[in-house]
Amino acid sequence: MKIKNPQWANVEKTMIDVQIQQDGDSTYTPYTAMVCEEEEPTKIFNDVVAGLYGNIVNVDAKRYEDKIKYQRNMLLANTDWTQAPDINESTKQKWVTYRQQLRDITDQEGYPFNVLFPTKPE
Repeated sequence: MKIKNPQWANVEKTMIDVQIQQDGDSTYTPYTAMVCEEEEPTKIFNDVVAGLYGNIVNVDAKRYEDKIKYQRNMLLANTDWTQAPDINESTKQKWVTYRQQLRDITDQEGYPFNVLFPTKPE
């Protein structure tokens, strides 16, 4: 296996994005390594941190912003049902504030590196 282009995947420096070429494969595939219960991602993370694959580039602001927006958009999409015309008004209103807070994430101080996602209503 070959590994190249290590880059921190988050500002906490608990995940590293790399490109991996498996033995016998001709292309590199994006891969995120981290310390976890699984052996392979933990080993790759530790090897990269140890410097076996070059210097780790700091997290890219644009890329991190894209990840935050993707997460926000998925949370919004998962709550679209709450605004359907056949949903009662009290249920709709419980979710309106939450959905607006999701949209306002980009206005938070510290965005995109320090974002607090709102809590879903019950």
